[in-house]
Amino acid sequence: MVRIAAIFIYSLLFSFCVAQQRKMTGDRVEGFFGRFMEVVPGTPVKEECSKLVKHFGQATPNDNGTVLILTGSIQHNGNKCREGTMLMHDSPETNPVAGVGKADETFDNLQVSDGFWVGESTRNCGRWQLPKPTAVFMVYDKNRKLVGPYNVPLEKGFTYMIFTNKRFTCIYRDVPPPSPRPSPKAPSPKPVAPSEADGETFSAAEDINDGDTVGVPVTVLPGVPKESAEATAEDDDGSTCFPADTTVELEDGSVKEMAQVNIGDRVRVGRSMFSEVFMFTHRLQDGENYFVKIETDSSGISLTKGHYLFVNGVLAAAKTVQVGDLVELASGETATVRAVKKVKGTGLYNPQTISGDIVVNGIRASTYTTTVDPAFAHRLLTPFRALYQAFGVATSAFERGAVNLAKLAPQGAAIL
Repeated sequence: MVRIAAIFIYSLLFSFCVAQQRKMTGDRVEGFFGRFMEVVPGTPVKEECSKLVKHFGQATPNDNGTVLILTGSIQHNGNKCREGTMLMHDSPETNPVAGVGKADETFDNLQVSDGFWVGESTRNCGRWQLPKPTAVFMVYDKNRKLVGPYNVPLEKGFTYMIFTNKRFTCIYRDVPPPSPRPSPKAPSPKPVAPSEADGETFSAAEDINDGDTVGVPVTVLPGVPKESAEATAEDDDGSTCFPADTTVELEDGSVKEMAQVNIGDRVRVGRSMFSEVFMFTHRLQDGENYFVKIETDSSGISLTKGHYLFVNGVLAAAKTVQVGDLVELASGETATVRAVKKVKGTGLYNPQTISGDIVVNGIRASTYTTTVDPAFAHRLLTPFRALYQAFGVATSAFERGAVNLAKLAPQGAAIL
């Protein structure tokens, strides 16, 4: 009886210790969640790295000290992840992901930290897909500076996440959530004085989000009014482009007007990042059209109202942008929107880059629009990217638009 009782008590104690260990393990790894992670400025990242990762996940601790994380509640640039998991090890003594990208170098450098997690992740987040295998590191050190891949300094007191595989390495650091949009103001019947230089401006009573609301499901960031996020994905005429006189920067530092951009030009798409133009989905030099002009203190961009650009850390259609929002510049920094106007411009141009992004007039935008959901559009163009990258062959079939093709595809939300 005594022996049976001892075994029973031992079993209870063992179960209690395992439960406590699992709770501590879960608490530690969940400390990496509920946060925004942004690509570290200056990191020589490739085009495959999304700029912003949102972590709102749940960790499931295992008895062996590992943690399984489902990626369904993680987002990359607003694209919800699916078909993936992360299995993380708590500060192991030997590298469980040896030989994967820069995992060996990263593991050696992080071993001096107060504690870190290392494991392997798979995920499909729209156009952002992690190749198999991809190693992932998450580290926080309050006492010392660390060194990441490419000798990038990791400051103490910040949480870092590193993806590495044979194709690319991405380094992220936690940042505050994007600033909320200003609360919508009651419309005033008094019009804003028109600008002689820029053409028609929007009156305070005129809504840039005109048209029927289609009620598309969207991902809403904290602080973003629901009314703004549900703005219509409808556009005036399906034309979603830039006017001819907007400019892009080439890799050699020269500047070209949009009307002069050619297939094969490597244009700036972000800080220290350039990408080739492989086709146009609009390339029309004639005709006047209305555009939204978004101005900051140092620059301004004109684009049709359904065209996406990076606003408050996410992709948002031009028609949703408000004074006080933050747009992303070519340097990776942000600038405050000072004015939003409706202007006339000549021509319709929409060059498609391999990366899916483009910097126009110094402001970072997407090549995609609300006409077609960006993730779907990126997949739709995969054969054309592959044809161009393999054989240098480009198509001109869509230079007058692809309205019929767009009718068969899901529309994009106003805010992603």
